[in-house]
Amino acid sequence: MVCFKHANKIRRKLNIEYIAVICGDWQYQLEKNSKGNGAQIDLVFDREDGCTMLCEIKYNDKLYVVTKEFVEQLKRKKAVYREKKRPKKQIFWVLIAANRASENQYLKNMVYQ
Repeated sequence: MVCFKHANKIRRKLNIEYIAVICGDWQYQLEKNSKGNGAQIDLVFDREDGCTMLCEIKYNDKLYVVTKEFVEQLKRKKAVYREKKRPKKQIFWVLIAANRASENQYLKNMVYQ
């Protein structure tokens, strides 16, 4: 995955290069005929300072537009992650967009969820 190749650059941009982290992706798939939600997270920085950063990565050739549906999808992913991993850490979302993201009410909702 391309994001692992650039994980150190991403850490620098997030100002966490001096915090010890475990870096990886994460996914949970439902078993057949199961109810509920699966989830896939592009990049996870599990930090030693009591925080976990879940990164959603979007590759677009233009500005990425954050929608209400996208924010709801992130909330569902975070809920599945919290349920399955049971972290005792604060969880934050990070949106990484190749050509930035539109600054709208939905992006603000993502930041303050």
